[in-house]
Amino acid sequence: MIKRIGDRIVLVGVAHVLPESKKEVKRVIEEERPGLVGVELCRNRYMNLITPSDGSSGLPLSRTGILARIMRFIQNRIGQKTGMLPGDEMLAAIKGAENIGANVQLIDRDINVTLQRLISRMPITEKIKIAGSILVAPFLFSGDDIELEDITKEEVVEDLVLEMKRFSNTIYEVMIEERNKVMARRIANSMRSGENKMVAVVGAGHVPGLSKILGKRLEEGALDPVDEYSMDGNL
Repeated sequence: MIKRIGDRIVLVGVAHVLPESKKEVKRVIEEERPGLVGVELCRNRYMNLITPSDGSSGLPLSRTGILARIMRFIQNRIGQKTGMLPGDEMLAAIKGAENIGANVQLIDRDINVTLQRLISRMPITEKIKIAGSILVAPFLFSGDDIELEDITKEEVVEDLVLEMKRFSNTIYEVMIEERNKVMARRIANSMRSGENKMVAVVGAGHVPGLSKILGKRLEEGALDPVDEYSMDGNL
């Protein structure tokens, strides 16, 4: 999924375990040749991604660490079936930026902050519901045929996001809405600093919300570069 916000921002929506997403990331970066490539990573996730693994997860045995381990385990199970492990599309974006001499910007909120907010905000009824789903999830992807080709299509993404909201409004608000606001703000800051063009690689579920926020900012002129001689350079 690709969305353009004006002529300076290109959102690339990816499925984290879909090989086609990795190819699309490479293609868009090569064709657009932006000065900046934004990736849906925070500092911790970036370091875990680029640092060779010694076989350990690197995650603490805290509530947030355990939740992160479970999420990673489920993604890895899916990735083993599709042939691409989670994070490969972000590595492709980072490598693509290096190939064209673009800078890389980490646009996501710290994963520990996100998971802590998720745990603290979620009512006990939702926690029980989620716990049951997590126990079952690893076994839902045991088949040999997984049809994920349509998962980045706009109408499918919107349906999946809506289904997430129905399943758990807390997950939707913390994992999608709040992070959309953080990423939109960081993208906008880069545009206002005078960057010529940015390709932002994010999960497909973030594209509808991000494009709406950034589209509104574009209409309001809040993505225009700040005049260096202006007395007021604040967002």
